[in-house]
Amino acid sequence: MNQNTAPTKANLMAAQATLNFSRKGYELLDKKRNVLLRELMGLIDKAKEMQGMVYDVFNEAYEALQVANITLGITNVSEVARSIPLKSDFKVLYHSVMGVEIPRIKYEKYNIEHHYSFYHTNAALDVAVQ
Repeated sequence: MNQNTAPTKANLMAAQATLNFSRKGYELLDKKRNVLLRELMGLIDKAKEMQGMVYDVFNEAYEALQVANITLGITNVSEVARSIPLKSDFKVLYHSVMGVEIPRIKYEKYNIEHHYSFYHTNAALDVAVQ
């Protein structure tokens, strides 16, 4: 507070009003912080769960790719991999929590169409593609 303020009753009332306003602002920001922390903790739990799922899927995919590489050869598997078109069918959506924009990614899974001949491949490649 300004040291040159005269010690009058009006200045005291103004200082008290400012103090009350500041306390209410602090309480509101504290509530907002608590809500955002709760949201963050929920997202952390979801992220850990999804990391475990991704780890499991990647392990299965790597094992299937190893089997396909052994049975068909790395060159043939690479050629088939290059024949599959790349798609990025995901959208980033935002929702607001206490005025803070939080992104969510929406992904629509699609079935991969086979663009390779079944004559020179086997079931191990089909498993690896899926």
